[in-house]
Amino acid sequence: MSEFATHVFEGVPQSDEDWNNFLLDCHNSKPGKTPLAFDPWKTADGMTSYDLLVDIAKNVRPPDGHPLRLLDLACGDGYLIELCLDRMAGNARILGIDMSVGELTAARRRLGGRDIALSVERAQQLSLPDHSVDVVLCHMAFMLMAPVEPVVSEIARVLRPGGVFAAVIGSSTGLIDGMRTKPYAFHPTLAAEAQTEMRRFWAEEFPNMSVYSYGDPRVMTVSGLEQLFSTERGFSGSVDVYDFDVLTGTSAEALWSLFGDTYLASRLDPERKARLRARLDRLFMEREGAGRSLNVEFTLRRFSVRTQN
Repeated sequence: MSEFATHVFEGVPQSDEDWNNFLLDCHNSKPGKTPLAFDPWKTADGMTSYDLLVDIAKNVRPPDGHPLRLLDLACGDGYLIELCLDRMAGNARILGIDMSVGELTAARRRLGGRDIALSVERAQQLSLPDHSVDVVLCHMAFMLMAPVEPVVSEIARVLRPGGVFAAVIGSSTGLIDGMRTKPYAFHPTLAAEAQTEMRRFWAEEFPNMSVYSYGDPRVMTVSGLEQLFSTERGFSGSVDVYDFDVLTGTSAEALWSLFGDTYLASRLDPERKARLRARLDRLFMEREGAGRSLNVEFTLRRFSVRTQN
């Protein structure tokens, strides 16, 4: 079990740097875990959360007709970059940045010999020149970044005037781990029952467990986003928010793979992890045995902002 997880379970306060090191360890040990978890989830019209970010980028028109300059912030294994390349027909110059060497190694394998620049960096301190990109995308990572204010400042700095930042946020891991209330409501489906079961598990196994808080809570509310991306910080002051539901039909085995690989659950010792699996398997298999579809649904949020012209 990692030191971070052990301290959380014991109720020991953790710093932003502790959280970042924990994230780094998780992603170095299992690159590509985010698209593996999120690609199966689709809206009613068949769109993934990645597709909804690509749509934003495709609608950005660079000045002077030059190819779109795109930064994928916390690019992971390059899944979103690959989608952008395939759907923009070569009309984009793309840079991917991630703090995980393991993720970027996986990205280089995925992208092969394609002309993409990948760099090991943290979002709080980017090496890009001022006003050097047209659009910044970020999938399921912005709400994890701590501290977030330097990230916002860097996004404002590297975007050209009138440039766009778009992110998908919301935390299936936080909801599944059941550690704190989020503004994303579970529908009354299997996911809500599994979340409740995990909350009981944490309470029984770790009575001194602290509520670990990652990222900045302002990221999780519209008013908080408006404060972060204000005119004083170089943005237009308007935040476009789109909440959307994603759904997947799956098996008990696949659901355990999803729930058991969340950040804290993945760091349990083998005995406790087996106990957690037994509890969730019992719930999932009861549904399967009753002939009920294992449909899981939850809500994510896409938001976008522009820098001032």
